[in-house]
Amino acid sequence: MPDHPAPRWTILFGLLALGCQAPLPPTPATPGATQVRLRVVALTRSTAPLGEDGHGREVQSTAPLALEAVGHDWPVRALDPALHVGPLFFATHENDGHGTLRFVVADRALLPLGAPVFVQYGDDERSRVALGTLDRLP
Repeated sequence: MPDHPAPRWTILFGLLALGCQAPLPPTPATPGATQVRLRVVALTRSTAPLGEDGHGREVQSTAPLALEAVGHDWPVRALDPALHVGPLFFATHENDGHGTLRFVVADRALLPLGAPVFVQYGDDERSRVALGTLDRLP
């Protein structure tokens, strides 16, 4: 043991420096791991009387669909995830706790076929999870 202990500010600075390290890059997908995918489920107005209009507003459903992001361990964060389909976004969701986020679209006619689909938390582009493109509807 040294004759004189390290000043407290040195220890404090060291702890602060450890806490300010840059986050680690995302781990690459493990071969054979489940891929995140988009599942489109037809709904009825009786099972989904409300849905979103693609601009974050909940409205009466006319021809509802559920867009489900499946196969990912969706973390709990300060910002909620939103599903983006081309220029549209859907914010109201259900998380089943088993890797599925469900977003209800009020009218299937709103959805642009061929549009890229992804989930993102707020404006954090690093949190973006691509789900491919919306190629067809049921």
